[in-house]
Amino acid sequence: MLTVRQALGGPWAANFSGWAILFFPSTFLVFLFDYRISELSSIEVLLIAVAEHLAAGLTALVVAFIFRKRYGNFTLPVSFTLWILIGVTRGTVGAVLVELWAGADPQYFWRIAFWILIACVWMPLFVYTAAQWEHRVTLTATKSLLEALRDEERKHSIEPADHVHKRLIAAVQSAISPVVEEIRRSLEVVSNGIDPIAMRRIGDQLAAVANEASAIVSGKLDTHAGHSEITAGNRITAFHAAIDFERQRPVLASVLTGIALATITLPIGLASNGLFGLGAALAATGVTTAALLLRALVNVLVQPHGYKFRGLVVLVIYAGAGLLGSLTVIVVSSGRLTHENGLLVFLLPFASVLLSSLITGTVGLSAANQILVDDIAELDHERHDLEIIAQVTEERVRKDLATLMHGPVQGRLSACVMALNFHAAELEQGNPDRVESITRAVLEHLEAASTDLDSLGKTVLADARP
Repeated sequence: MLTVRQALGGPWAANFSGWAILFFPSTFLVFLFDYRISELSSIEVLLIAVAEHLAAGLTALVVAFIFRKRYGNFTLPVSFTLWILIGVTRGTVGAVLVELWAGADPQYFWRIAFWILIACVWMPLFVYTAAQWEHRVTLTATKSLLEALRDEERKHSIEPADHVHKRLIAAVQSAISPVVEEIRRSLEVVSNGIDPIAMRRIGDQLAAVANEASAIVSGKLDTHAGHSEITAGNRITAFHAAIDFERQRPVLASVLTGIALATITLPIGLASNGLFGLGAALAATGVTTAALLLRALVNVLVQPHGYKFRGLVVLVIYAGAGLLGSLTVIVVSSGRLTHENGLLVFLLPFASVLLSSLITGTVGLSAANQILVDDIAELDHERHDLEIIAQVTEERVRKDLATLMHGPVQGRLSACVMALNFHAAELEQGNPDRVESITRAVLEHLEAASTDLDSLGKTVLADARP
C-alpha cells in the first residue's frame, strides 16, 4: 500500500508530467493575480505566467534530479522545501517582470507569500492524488491480470485426467516428431557417406530432444497455453476503471475543499478590493463549501448508475457550488459586477471544480486502493489454491507417463545416441565397416520410437480415464 510518505516523496513530488499538468491551473492563477494591473496587456500577463512556470519548473526539476541521483526519493521535509522554493521562484520572477514591463509596484512580499501558500497547500494535494491514482491504475491492471490467471487455473483444476494425458503427449510429440523425422531423412540420404562429425551432431540432436521430452513430462517445461500478462490494452482498460471508485467521506472532502479554496479566494479578494473584497471572498467561500455538502446526499441517489453518469452529476454540483459562490460575491457587492469583484466571480466555478475533484480523489483514493490491495491478495490466494488442485492431477499423470515413456521412447532415443557416439569414435579411428549397419539400426530404433509414442498415447489415454 502506498503511504503518505511514499506518495509525497516519490516521482510526482517533482517530475515533468506534473509540471506540464499544472501549467494551466497556475497560468489561470497568474491571470487572476495580475488582472487588476491595468498597465499589463493580456499577452504580457500570459508571458509572465509562462516565464514563472518555466523558471519554477527548471529549478524544481534540476534540484530534484541532483538530489535523487545522490540520495534517492525525497523525505517529507525535502518535498516541502522544494515546493517552497517553487513558490519563491514564481513570486520573484512575477514581481520582477511586473516591475520591468508595467512599472507597477512588484509587491515582492505578497507575491512570494501567495505562491508559497499555494505551493504548500496545493502541491501536497496534487502530488498525493496523482501518486495514488497512478498506483490505482497499476493495482487495477494487476487485479485484471490475476482474474485472468485465476480463470486459467480454474480451467486447469477441473481438467480431466485424460485431457492432461492428451496435452502432455501432444507436447512430447510436437517436440520429438519433427526432429526425429529430420534425422531419419538425413540418415537415409547420407547412408554410407556419413562422417564422424555429422554422426556426433545427430547424436547431440537426439540427446537434446530426449532431454526436452523428459523436461516436458517432469513438468520443467510448461505445456499450458501462454499466460496472461499486463499489456498496453490492460493498462488502458485499467486507466478507465481507475476513475470509477467510491468518493468516501464527502463531508470531510467538502470542508477540505473550502479550506483549499480559501487559500486562493481570500488573497485575491484582499488584493482586489481590500477588506471589503476579503469579506466578499469569505462569504462566497462559505456558500460554495455549504453547497458542496450536497454531494453527500447525491452520492446515495446516483450510486446505482455508471461512473460516467455519476461523474457528470458530481461535476455539475461542483460547478453549481462555485456559481453560487459567484452570485454571493455579486449580492454582497450590491448586485453589481465590477472590475474588482469580477476576479472572484470568474474564479469560483473553475476553482470549485478543480479543487473538489482533486480533494475528493485525495480523500477517497487511499481507501479505494486498500480495497483493491485486499482484492488482489484474495485473488492470488484463490489462484494458488486452484493451482494446487490442478497440480495434484497433473503430477499423478506426469508420474505415470514418465514411467511408461522411460522404456519405449526415451530408452530407444538414448540407445540411438549411444550408438551414434560410439560409432563416431570408430570412424575417427579409421574403421568405417559398420557404418551402414549402424545407420540402419538407428533408423529402425527411431521408427520404433515414433510408433511407440503414437501407441503410447492411445494406451495411456485409455488407461487413464477416470
